[in-house]
Amino acid sequence: MLLSGGLSEHFGVERHSIERAFQAAAGRSYREFQQQILFEKACGLFSAHPCRTVKEIAGLLHYESPRAFARFVRRMSKCSPSELRKRLVPPHMSHIPPK
Repeated sequence: MLLSGGLSEHFGVERHSIERAFQAAAGRSYREFQQQILFEKACGLFSAHPCRTVKEIAGLLHYESPRAFARFVRRMSKCSPSELRKRLVPPHMSHIPPK
């Protein structure tokens, strides 16, 4: 994580000081910020590539397993990756191959 090591070493400031400053400025933690960006990327991939499988999308986002990606999506959206895709992709564009 860039924030944890890179910035604190570069500026000679404790990691926690940078994290507190980020929290104060952004209103959320750096981790929450990163997860939101990752979720937005996932949504973009589902929309742009409706034929890709959940496993392929997970791989594009560097998840080691589709299960870990599914947990992430459920935590962020309160639905499964397949349900999220249905919300994002119009039915006429959804030509998802069977598993």
